[in-house]
Amino acid sequence: MMLGKKERYYWNKERCGEEALNFKNKTEFRKKSKGAYESARKNGWLNDICSHMYKLLDDVWTKKRCLEVIQKCETKKDFKTNFSSAYQSSIRNKWLDEICANLKEIYKPSGYWTKDKCFEVAKTCKSIKDFKTKYATAYSKSLKNKWSSDIYKECNFIKKIDRNWIVYSYIILNKYIYVGITVNEKSRISNHLTNNNSSVYKFIKNNNIDDSDIKYKKEKENIVDDNEAKIMEKLFLEKYINLGYIKLNIKPTGNLGSNILYWTKYRCEEVAKLCRTKIEFIKTYNSAYNSARKHKWLDDICKHMIVLKKPIGFWKIKENCRNEAMKYKTKKDFKKSFIAYKSALENDWMEEFFPTLFNKENCRNEAMKYKTKKDFLNNNKSLYNIAYKRGWLDEICEHMINNRNPKGYWTKEKCLIEALKYNNKKDFKINNETCYNKATTKKWLDEICSHMINYRKQKGYWTKYRCLKKALKYNKKTEFILHDNAAYLGAKKLGCLDEICSHMIIVKKPKNYWSKEKCEIKAKKYKTKIEFLKNDKTVYDISYKQGWLNEICSHMSKKSKNI
Repeated sequence: MMLGKKERYYWNKERCGEEALNFKNKTEFRKKSKGAYESARKNGWLNDICSHMYKLLDDVWTKKRCLEVIQKCETKKDFKTNFSSAYQSSIRNKWLDEICANLKEIYKPSGYWTKDKCFEVAKTCKSIKDFKTKYATAYSKSLKNKWSSDIYKECNFIKKIDRNWIVYSYIILNKYIYVGITVNEKSRISNHLTNNNSSVYKFIKNNNIDDSDIKYKKEKENIVDDNEAKIMEKLFLEKYINLGYIKLNIKPTGNLGSNILYWTKYRCEEVAKLCRTKIEFIKTYNSAYNSARKHKWLDDICKHMIVLKKPIGFWKIKENCRNEAMKYKTKKDFKKSFIAYKSALENDWMEEFFPTLFNKENCRNEAMKYKTKKDFLNNNKSLYNIAYKRGWLDEICEHMINNRNPKGYWTKEKCLIEALKYNNKKDFKINNETCYNKATTKKWLDEICSHMINYRKQKGYWTKYRCLKKALKYNKKTEFILHDNAAYLGAKKLGCLDEICSHMIIVKKPKNYWSKEKCEIKAKKYKTKIEFLKNDKTVYDISYKQGWLNEICSHMSKKSKNI
């Protein structure tokens, strides 16, 4: 191996081959001789010069060695985790199923998770979260098959909540009946009269029923036992149906909803003590916050918290805004306190809190240097724009001369007097565009410009003879285009361009004109590749594409950067 920096193009195939013989595998070759490795890889020699090397995985991890290490594993997962290289080699060589035949199968067969088995594994867990983490499949099966409530009760994950059930009914038009049970009467009434998912609300809305035709009735209340509430709901519904009422209930009776509340008042209070403010409580324990708000415990459990909300009108006081602004270095940072920032903007206190060069006084001093607004705009556009945006422009430019003509100034007579100063329309437009545009809009232009010389050729002016006469002045088409474009386009329209340009030199080279020899002759004129690229880009690009560039530029200085 050679040490030190190699000269450019040092690593050819022979030298890379010699270097590769010093290593046993490609990884070692890449780490210890990166220059030779990369050169071989880019030029496609890598596999040829590394043919003597062994493949690390498949040669080291033979079937025999894989069988030896698999004795240390209990499952396929252990094998993959602890011996990843051996595992990959086994897959490639199709030994995996054979050598893993004696390992334990961690996947359970279909139908394995019965209610009893879910209950058994749940007993070993401390909480619902622990059950979900350790036995995800058993957890999801218990939810799907509605065993979770029984399992949670038996395992004492959450204590049963004492609730007072109410059996209620809606009688509509003395003909239709809906019976339900609830523990939150107020919420359920609101739900039935406003929620699109409620069968009662849908029926009322679709049939345009008046409030006077709807009767709400408490059938029975203070039912503590869940099963009793289910039975009572069913009995009352059957009673009304027997009396000839048509039921509006879609779902079968006996649905209690969820009877598990994780975020009890005690739990909410415990996590609330860990927070200093309500915002922190919301961000850190959002579920607990929502539960406390729903059950109206929020004020009680948040007594110790710091109140961040300011009283109404707090940010309308200048001193309060100033104190807040002092905490920040820039206006951009001040935006973090958005209400204070907005108040400072509305009351024009911002310049006082964050004085800058772009204030009204500086704009005024700059404006005093100029006689017109146009001069001000041309010489200091940034300050002009700031003054315009902030509404100071007219005030700071009071001293300036107003050169702008009043509305209706350009009459036909004045436009004619102005037009008489010029010999052609082009000069007229350049020197007084306002007058020219006014004349064009009012359709006076042709009349007031009748004295002017018309340089524009009439339609059909460019005949074949006239185009030929112009074309004979030039040796190349490019010259013809540049100096007599109108004649060139006229000939092109007439379809006689090739005929009138037959005497011209053809600059474009035929296909495959630039051979290696011709490119080399061109390259010898230049000392560096950059010079070659700038002066003969076409030849340079062809040489690069054909792969001759380095060879034909071998005489050039190597100090230049590679293009």
